[in-house]
Amino acid sequence: SYNTILMDIGMPVLDGVQATRQIRQMGLEMPIIALTGNVMPGDIEDYTKQGMSDHIGKPIHQKQLMRLLWKWMGT
Repeated sequence: SYNTILMDIGMPVLDGVQATRQIRQMGLEMPIIALTGNVMPGDIEDYTKQGMSDHIGKPIHQKQLMRLLWKWMGT
């Protein structure tokens, strides 16, 4: 079991949006954070509609990643 998933949007074969849909169809509710270079408001809204909990833009900055992990995983 996983506490949080960091999902790369641009994966080969099965992209992050399709993978997220499949995870949600299995009834799994853990947070899924999109890792993406696409951070326009419309893109972010689409990721949320597809079942992702949050996003982080590339390149990833350590402090931003840590804030997101604390937000979703807590202590």
